[in-house]
Amino acid sequence: MESEPLFATPDGANSCLYLNSQPVYPGNCKARPKGTYRHIHTFLSPAEWSPDSRNAALIVKIFDWEYFDPFGAYFDGESSNVRYYLVIAGTDGAVSGYRLKGIAAPLQLQWRSNSQLTLNGQVFDLSEHSPTSIP
Repeated sequence: MESEPLFATPDGANSCLYLNSQPVYPGNCKARPKGTYRHIHTFLSPAEWSPDSRNAALIVKIFDWEYFDPFGAYFDGESSNVRYYLVIAGTDGAVSGYRLKGIAAPLQLQWRSNSQLTLNGQVFDLSEHSPTSIP
């Protein structure tokens, strides 16, 4: 498992998660931005493997970046449309997750079983409340 930063903005780097040398998340992670910076994916935690090694979980921040300088010559700007997700990426290429209302540092992500994990004490049960499609 590896992740690769694709480009950097002042607020973070767009990242891509690879499992078995295949890009799995986000769906367009091989695409490079053109002119505008939308849907930037920044991984906020290292990926944690489930006990059966079939799924990796991580926390991601997704946002848009707008430069104050229209030519992007300076790093002045601001982020908008900020969202946080708990991402579950399977070795079969399936990706789903949970939208988070917010996050608190330090992030403590840990699998309790193959179908249950915790984030800062909050329990996510994949069999009881199935993860949904995420951007």
